[in-house]
Amino acid sequence: PYDPELLSSARAIGSQIGQYMERRRAEDDLRAEKEYIAHVIASAPTLIASVAADGTTRSVNPSIREITGFTPEELQGRDFWRTLCDDDATAPVQCLLEGAAQGGIADYHLSIRTRRGELRDMALSAAARRGPDGAVVEYVLVGTDVTARRLDDARRATE
Repeated sequence: PYDPELLSSARAIGSQIGQYMERRRAEDDLRAEKEYIAHVIASAPTLIASVAADGTTRSVNPSIREITGFTPEELQGRDFWRTLCDDDATAPVQCLLEGAAQGGIADYHLSIRTRRGELRDMALSAAARRGPDGAVVEYVLVGTDVTARRLDDARRATE
């Protein structure tokens, strides 16, 4: 004879073990996906940055070093726009952020200044990420340094 209470307890334990294993598998899958995305962002040859609504650099990938001479660690926590843009870039930056907040903007050209003071022409795409209340929490930027292409175009135009 079997004990119905013992059988019921065994089923409940089996169910809990199954749920635990499924949750563990989902967590492992999520961790692997996060690692993959982090690898893609870190190895991308273009600028990928997260900038808080107040301008604070939340994260930036290593390509920033090649473009500006700043390391990601040096920009982390600093005002992205004040560090990389001149004072006269306030209106263009505001235009970029407004476009991002209204659904995203692509191929927006903005000059940024390197550590050595050189200007680099960036083609930026930007999108806003909003919090539960609908307010912009951060801007996600993806940018390509198009300075060399601009100089080549200008050189060809004068030939």
